[in-house]
Amino acid sequence: MRKFSTLQLIGLAISLVWVIASIYSGYNKAEILATQLSDSAYESCIQTQIETKQAANPSCADQKRENYEIYSEKWSTLLTLAFLPVPFFWIYGFILLTISRCFRHGSKTVLDLSSLSIWKKGFAYFCYVFTGLTIFIFVLAALVTYQKLQVPVSLSYNTKMYVGKDYSAGYATAEGTWIIKGDANKEQMINPLQTSRIVCRIQAKECIEARAEVMQVANSSSYLLAKDFRYEITSWTKDSIVFKDSGICFDKFFTYDLNSKTIIGVEKFSAQASKTCRRPEDWKRETTYELVGGYTVYEELSAKARPWLLRVFFSLFN
Repeated sequence: MRKFSTLQLIGLAISLVWVIASIYSGYNKAEILATQLSDSAYESCIQTQIETKQAANPSCADQKRENYEIYSEKWSTLLTLAFLPVPFFWIYGFILLTISRCFRHGSKTVLDLSSLSIWKKGFAYFCYVFTGLTIFIFVLAALVTYQKLQVPVSLSYNTKMYVGKDYSAGYATAEGTWIIKGDANKEQMINPLQTSRIVCRIQAKECIEARAEVMQVANSSSYLLAKDFRYEITSWTKDSIVFKDSGICFDKFFTYDLNSKTIIGVEKFSAQASKTCRRPEDWKRETTYELVGGYTVYEELSAKARPWLLRVFFSLFN
């Protein structure tokens, strides 16, 4: 019977520890996630009953049990996730061991394939290709990491608009990211990576905007800025809300279309601006803003920050 070497026994022990730890960790994470999601769905169901003044319904408990079973990880999945990486660990171990032997005994001695059988030669060539792919994947991962550092956060996919059923109740909200429309001169927001939430109340006759912006400085550091803006409501009908912000040099007018659920803003050089606000003619043109889903902005910024090698790679699949 062939005896295992010390390195092989160490590899078997590490593999066994990995499988047991992976199954244990995966099971605990799945249990916690299933419990949290099912509890959240149960609380939402109960809250809906309270808001609609319905009698207690056992279906909420049934839904909780069903959700728990859905979110619970199956043993087949846990075992697959535990055992699947093991062959790759052994291949990487063999490659690293071969590299260390090359340093000790010389590559010509260790990598001499002429004396090997056809099967061992095939495995050796497979290791060459596997090593090349691994290096390529690591390079891609490093480039993707660099790209993500340039655009550190993602934004929501779509705008979120809410208007009370009775417009006379006077409550409306909106969430999204501001962009400059018709940017013929490639203008963009000072901090394009931003998101806003706007709340309008007719009783207060104002709209309040809370905006979070990611500001990036020259040394690639990023800072989160929080701002708030207050706008005066000048008109509120069943079709639209108009609000404005009057500044020293510029006035901003926004229209919240309640039918199409869009917000368009126009910034104009104020007719009442003082002499200190004089600007070149091209500064006096109107600037149009729109509240949109932020993911489009995120994708554009990511594309600009993408290294050229990554662009070449992605172009092969487009």
